[in-house]
Amino acid sequence: MKAELSRLILFVDDIEKMSEFYEGVLGLDKLPGGSDGFVCFAAGASQVCLHSLPAEYRSESGEYPKREDTYVKFVFYSADVPADRQYLLDRGVRMNETVRYGEIEVCDGADPEGNIFQISGR
Repeated sequence: MKAELSRLILFVDDIEKMSEFYEGVLGLDKLPGGSDGFVCFAAGASQVCLHSLPAEYRSESGEYPKREDTYVKFVFYSADVPADRQYLLDRGVRMNETVRYGEIEVCDGADPEGNIFQISGR
C-alpha cells in the first residue's frame, strides 16, 4: 500500500468561528458540499476539514490555551514567513517568533481554539 493524504479532519467547538479563521484569515478556499457541522477547505493536494464536536465535548469556558503538547501540527507553505507572520499578527492571531533553520524559516501559531499550525518556507 502507498497511502496519500487526502484530508485532515479537525474537531472543533465553534465551526463558524473556525471556518472564518481558515477561510478568511489563512485564505483557504471553502469547497462546495459539506453539511451542517462539516466543512472542507482546499489546502494544496489535500483538504482541511472542520467537524463540529457534540455539545458534551465542547469547552465550557470558551478558553483555548495553545495546545503545544499535541501530537499533530498543520504546516502551511509560506513564500515569505516574516511577512505572513506579521499579516497574521495584525489579525490578532497568536504567533510565536520566526525561527530559522539554515535557509528555511518557520513560525508556529495557534488558531482560535488553540490548535497549533506552522507557516514554513519549506
